[in-house]
Amino acid sequence: MTTTPSPKISLNFASARMGQCCTVVDPRGLQLKALITDEALPRDLPKLDFTNPDWRRRCMNEKGHIPAGYTYLGQLIGHDAGDSRRADHIPHVQHSTTPQPNDADEDNKGVQIGPNGANNGRYNIIENPLAFETLYGSGPVTLHHLFDPITMLFRVNPRDPFAVNLSHGKNRHIYALYDVRNRDNLMVHQLAVTWMHYHNFVALTFEPDLKRMANWRAGLAIRTFVKARKFVLATWHRVIRDDYLATLLHPDVAAMSDEAMSGIPIIDEATLQHGVFRTFHCMPRADYQMKEAGTQSLLDLLATDLPKRSKGEESGWKLDLARMFDKSNETADKTGISASLTHALRHLIQRDFQTAVDAGPQRLGSPEMIAVIQALPQQTWRDQLTPDALSQAFNSVIAPHIGGDLPAAAFNRMPLYVLLMIEAHLYGGPGHLGPLSSVVFRRKISDLMDRIQYGQDDMPEGGPDELSSMIEITHTLRRNDYV
Repeated sequence: MTTTPSPKISLNFASARMGQCCTVVDPRGLQLKALITDEALPRDLPKLDFTNPDWRRRCMNEKGHIPAGYTYLGQLIGHDAGDSRRADHIPHVQHSTTPQPNDADEDNKGVQIGPNGANNGRYNIIENPLAFETLYGSGPVTLHHLFDPITMLFRVNPRDPFAVNLSHGKNRHIYALYDVRNRDNLMVHQLAVTWMHYHNFVALTFEPDLKRMANWRAGLAIRTFVKARKFVLATWHRVIRDDYLATLLHPDVAAMSDEAMSGIPIIDEATLQHGVFRTFHCMPRADYQMKEAGTQSLLDLLATDLPKRSKGEESGWKLDLARMFDKSNETADKTGISASLTHALRHLIQRDFQTAVDAGPQRLGSPEMIAVIQALPQQTWRDQLTPDALSQAFNSVIAPHIGGDLPAAAFNRMPLYVLLMIEAHLYGGPGHLGPLSSVVFRRKISDLMDRIQYGQDDMPEGGPDELSSMIEITHTLRRNDYV
């Protein structure tokens, strides 16, 4: 029996005249429209196929130098930074538009850019970005399915890579994770559970007798929870700064001082979530190595009923997270940022493009992004980000493999995440972000973390050693028999 190959998904930024539409063209007939506001483009632009298998293999060989675990650490960070919804779909309090003292800059006056602000008609239902709300939710007082109400520890079992199964049916698996997006795939699921284990480890380091209390001592439990959460949040921020950003950023941007970064304008939340984080959809691999189940395809790992696929043996689906973050292990699964996507995620091209249209994040030709580029510290970076320079570089390096040349005008109007994939491929070296994406990403993420208020008390004493990388955390949990 012969099988018909899956159709390729391609992008077409063509338009007839100003104010009309550019489209994503799917050979199956779906057309997604996007408003444009700049000069006309010809109708006969090429259809760009970023999922071409030969091109994808070439990109992974060239750019695949980052341990695969950082793909899903980035997804967890993205979930913690926000959950963007259309504001008219989410009942919410209308917050003041009066500028706040720590608003980013003059350009943001009159626009609430804090966690509860609606940007570009969007609303962030994560009320406290990067406060680890994606893990903790509202905490143990109300979320008894997530926390033990007596000890206020997460309900996770030692050495179990999965959250507690809340369903009673043999073939149903509904896991106790606060943010349902953390059930999207096995990798981010187990990463979230690792942090739940880490919280319990920290709490029991502060109060070793917490699990052995003869009577319920709610005061002790809640005080221990508060100390542990504060400690874990500080660790979370160190991991983001010293591990994740240090791994993905362009080395020259990673080396910039905070003072040098302070002159860079801060992008809005819609641009972060739908313009920058969408760039990382180029990182997932087509398959991953399980500890016992061998190599498994990404499509299988995107399912919510994972244990069923391994004939009821959940242990076979356990990831070796230390290996997934081991930069020194040359045989571990690696990835990188490039102008390509695995064919398994071809559906994301349609969804991401439509979201970019709906959310309206900034594009290269927008005044806000022009201001960012003008503030870049190196003239070389500014020069290579002109539409003419991007077009010339793209047409020389990438276009022959994915469909054809693009004129300079296309780079001003294409969705930002597509532009940043191209920039990373051209100027990001071995799998890193390019200079522009590195600068806007570091600036925005640092700003969100700097807004977090830890409270009046100093960081609690008597806890475990301070860690700053995922591999340190996984090794620590393994030594203490948590994972």
